[in-house]
Amino acid sequence: MFKIEKSTFEKQAPSDVTFPRNASLSSSLQFKAVRDYGISAWGPLFRLSCLKKESVPLSLPQLLEEQDTIALKYPNNGTDPFSKGGFIVSRRVGNAVVRNRVKRRLRELYRLERMHVLPGLWLVFIATPQAASASFAQLREEWYRLSKKLSLF
Repeated sequence: MFKIEKSTFEKQAPSDVTFPRNASLSSSLQFKAVRDYGISAWGPLFRLSCLKKESVPLSLPQLLEEQDTIALKYPNNGTDPFSKGGFIVSRRVGNAVVRNRVKRRLRELYRLERMHVLPGLWLVFIATPQAASASFAQLREEWYRLSKKLSLF
């Protein structure tokens, strides 16, 4: 009989090949802040929006305290040396399988490039229907073009 050691199942993926939870935007308020106060660059495959710390109006932290939320704070409140990303893939892109594939590709692209982005930024990727048929190399090329336009490096 084949015996499997328990430690085989308990192994965790190395942190450099995973996308940590604290690397993504988790609240609709965070997405709204990027939309309302951030800057954007458009491409044929996706739109990249960015909220820089100096772009946050002074009234935003007070507004957040009034709403009593922990999820939305200043970008880079000193606890995370990296930026955070969020991904929006609407139903116009395709069915659930296609949308999830696009979201996985964008998430992987961001995971690979996250360490090169300036710290303290919130980024939102909004996929277009053309992203469904794009290769990973095309998405990466679009990322470099848009991030250069937004001065993310």
